[in-house]
Formats: sequence, structure tokens, C-alpha cells
Amino acid sequence: MFCPNCGNQIPVKDSLFCPCCGARLPKHKAEEPSQAAPSAQPVDAAPVRPKAAASSAKAPAPDRRNAPPAKAKPRKKKSRTGLWVACIAGALAVVGVVLFFLVIQPELQRVKRYNAGVDLLNDRDYTAAAAEFSELGGYADAAQMADYAYAMEAMSKENYKRAAALFTELGDFMDAPTQLGKAKDELLYAQGAEAMQQGSYQEALDAFEKIPGVRDAETLAAQCRSQIAFAEAQALFASGSYGEALARLKDADGIPEADALRKQCENWIAYAEAKAKYDAGAYAEALDQLKGIEGVPAAAALLQDCRDRLTYADALKKYNDGAYAEAAELFSQVTHVDNAAKLLKECQQQIQYAKIQTALDKKDWAAALSLLNDSLAQAYPDRANLRQLCQNHITYDEAVNSLAEGRNYAAYAAFTSLGDYEDAAAKAKACIVSKPKSGETYRNRSYSRKDCEQLFVTPNDGQYTYIKIYAKRGSSEELVSCLFIHPNKTVKIYLPAGDYIIKMAYSNGDWFGAADMFGDQGRYQRLGGATGVLSREKGYRYTTKLRVGSGGNLGQANVDRDDF
Repeated sequence: MFCPNCGNQIPVKDSLFCPCCGARLPKHKAEEPSQAAPSAQPVDAAPVRPKAAASSAKAPAPDRRNAPPAKAKPRKKKSRTGLWVACIAGALAVVGVVLFFLVIQPELQRVKRYNAGVDLLNDRDYTAAAAEFSELGGYADAAQMADYAYAMEAMSKENYKRAAALFTELGDFMDAPTQLGKAKDELLYAQGAEAMQQGSYQEALDAFEKIPGVRDAETLAAQCRSQIAFAEAQALFASGSYGEALARLKDADGIPEADALRKQCENWIAYAEAKAKYDAGAYAEALDQLKGIEGVPAAAALLQDCRDRLTYADALKKYNDGAYAEAAELFSQVTHVDNAAKLLKECQQQIQYAKIQTALDKKDWAAALSLLNDSLAQAYPDRANLRQLCQNHITYDEAVNSLAEGRNYAAYAAFTSLGDYEDAAAKAKACIVSKPKSGETYRNRSYSRKDCEQLFVTPNDGQYTYIKIYAKRGSSEELVSCLFIHPNKTVKIYLPAGDYIIKMAYSNGDWFGAADMFGDQGRYQRLGGATGVLSREKGYRYTTKLRVGSGGNLGQANVDRDDF
């Protein structure tokens, strides 16, 4: 609509006066001038500001410089009608002035303030616009415009609940339905964002899918779908449905944890495949597949079991081929597999048998006997006789060595224990030495002085006696003389004066030489008192009667043959 006076556009529909020049505007039918009100432009539309008021055009004054002189007209007689006209005109002028100040000017002010509110609304200064419209009170649609401004203010402050309430009250006013839709969309967006923050992704998705064009709702909906897919994949994984979980993870884009879960699914699927191969006995194939699996607790044990069973298979092959040493080495690594422990023992027995046979072939009787005594040889054929054979050979060889070393009694005892083994009986007799004649069999030349005379008298008891005399020198003893005395005989020797220890051996058995004497068949004693030391002084004769029945004055104590 344009002003018929100045030609400017009227920004507010149904205005009574032009905001530029103030001219009264023509009325529309069925409307009363006093109720005419401007309407605001839509908020999202480009604002239209009123142009500056144009001055009313005046008609140019006629040029009277060349006009012919006016002709004089005859004066007419004054009439009273003109006076009344003048009075009426003056009254009308006064009424017009009063009308202007009482009606027109206030109307113009309200229009101006209304238009100012519209400008503020278009400039998105909603608080000021609401205040401007509120001050207009019941003027035109100012109250609705104020509510509209308040609603837009709530929208700008993201108070969508209040905005929705205000737009609902406005009904079809201006673009309130559109703005109400936006407010509701924003409420749905906020609801979806809150649900998403709380982890309620399905609720959030339901909200975002209703507002695909609002902000980044489509992006957030996609994130919710990913989270839902990931949660479902987790549940499937927990239930052992690894394949389904892996398939569901394809829709879990952008979830950082999805890669780890995807890897776990792949590992569990690979483990299941490897387990199937293991159960089918394809241990090598199962082993290859298990090598790359991580995060599956049972995989490590199954991997080791595959290795063990492959080792067992190798060991069994070597066992069947007779390579018992190699088989035993492998079986020892997998004793928990099937009958590996039993086969290991059999391998060890076979190895033991081979060693026994080798030792027997080499006549290494000691080694053969040691091997035969081992528990692994319990089932060896003819074990008892072979052990006796080895022991006889060992004893015989020891007896020969003892005889060669002059240990006649040790050789005699060994040969005797062999019974009729080979020539053991003849060898035993060869160990016996002829008994010496009664008398001194050894003399230390360092003790050749004859300070005193010493006699030893043996009874007629059938016992042969062997005497050793030691000189006592401090804590040491030195052999001075050895004597052999037959039963019922007396032997006399001379000794330097001094302290002596006298030891006596006697027996009615065989004599095996000065080293072994009577062997274990004799008795060995030390003569003397508590100290066993006998003093011999120069110029005296000492007679020692051995083995008297009673009344003897020399104490005696048994000693070991080795200490004689």
C-alpha cells in the first residue's frame, strides 16, 4: 500500500495515517478508523524501514509580470453571508487543530512506537521490542506482538519450553505456527542430547530421527546408531555369538572401543576354528592358527597342548623305530599326554638294557652290576643270575688284587666267599702263609741296646701268638720288635730301658702274614694297666706269662685289628 499524498510505501497494513507525511489514509470497507492497526513484518523477512517523509508539492505561482493590467471591477455590496462563512471556517480550523492534537498526533505517536517495536523485532532485540509493544497496551495487536517478542527472546536464549508455550498461545498469529514447530524441534533435540549424554541411545535416536534437519541431528542420530550397534555387539560377544557380534560391529562406526572388540571377536572366531581342528586331530593346522590369537585365555593352553601332541607324535614314531634315546627325550617333555609316561619308562628300560648288554660284552662287571641293580632293570631277562655273575667277577678280581697287595686275609675271605666259582678255592688256600718259627720276626735297629731282658711265655692252649712292642715317646709310638710264638713256648729278647706298649694277637687258625696276621679268626689285645704303658728298667729281667687262667697282674683290653 502506498500513501496517495507522498507516494511512500505504508509498512503497516490498515494504518490510518502515513508515517512519512502524516496524511490521513483512505479506509477499507467494514473497518473502523479507530481500530486500524499496523501489522508487523515477519521476523525472518528483511525489514522494511519507512522512508523519510516527502514535502508536499506546491503548485508553481503564475508569472504575472507580462500579464495585462487587471480591469477594475465594480464593488459589490457587502453581504452578511461572508461573515458567517468566515466564522464557520475559523471554527472548523480550531476543531481541526484540536482534532490533530487530541486524535491525529497520538495516533501518529502510537504508529511510530509500533513501527519502532517492529524495527527492534527485525533487529532481533527481542527484549526491547517486547517492552515497546507492552507499553502500547491494547493498541491494535501490540499485546500479541509483545508475546511474540517474548517468545522469540525465549528462543534466542534456548528456553524452548517457554517459547513453545508462548507460540502455542499465539495460535496462527504471524508465523507462530512455524516458530512453534522450531521450538518443539529444539525441545526434541535437547531431549535427544540429554538422553545421549545419559547413554540412552535408543531414546536419543527416536528423538533425533524426528528432526533430521535440526542442527546436527542427523550426525547425532548416526552416532546413536553406532552406539546401539556397539552395545548389541557387546551383548552378543558376552553370550558367545562372536560371528553375530562381528557383523553388528560393522554398524558401529566412530566408536573407539569397537576396534578392540572387533579384534576380540576375530580372535574368538579363530580360536573356535582352531579348536575344531584340534578336536579333529589336525594339531599342526590348529597350532598355526593359534599362534596369532591374543586375548583368549584358553588359546595359550590349547596352543601348548597342540605342541605337546605334535611332540608326542614325533616321540611315538621314534619309539616305534627303536630310537629309544631320542624318543625318551621327547616323551619326557610331554608326560601328561596320553600314555607318554608309560612309554617314557619303556624307553628308559630299553636304554638301560642296551647299556647292560654293552657292559657285559666289555666284561665291565662293576658297570653291569650297577645297571642291573637299578629299578629300570627289574624286568631284565635272567637278572638275578646276571647280578650274581657280575658280583662273582667283581669279588674274584678284588681278591686277586688284595693278594697281590699282600692283604692275604682280605683275598682269602673273598676267594672263600666265591665257593666253587672257577679256581676260587685253590686261590683261597694260596692266601694262607706258613707260620713262622717261635722267635723275633722284626727288630728296629734303633733299639739294639740290651739294658734289660724280656721273656714271653705262652700256655699250652693250642693258640699261636703274635707280639708287637712299641716304644712310647711322648704322644707317639714307634715299633720296636715283632715276635711269633707257638703254644707252650718261651721267647726271650733284650730291650733298651724305657716305656713300652705291648700288643698281643692270638689264634688257633691260619696265619696270613704280618699285614693281616690271623685275620678275623684271631683276637687282638693290648697289655698293661689303665694306661697300657709298661716301664722297663736297666738290669732287670721281666717275664710275661700270657693268657694265664687266674691271678694275672697285667690288665688287657681288646683292640681292632686295624689298630694293632
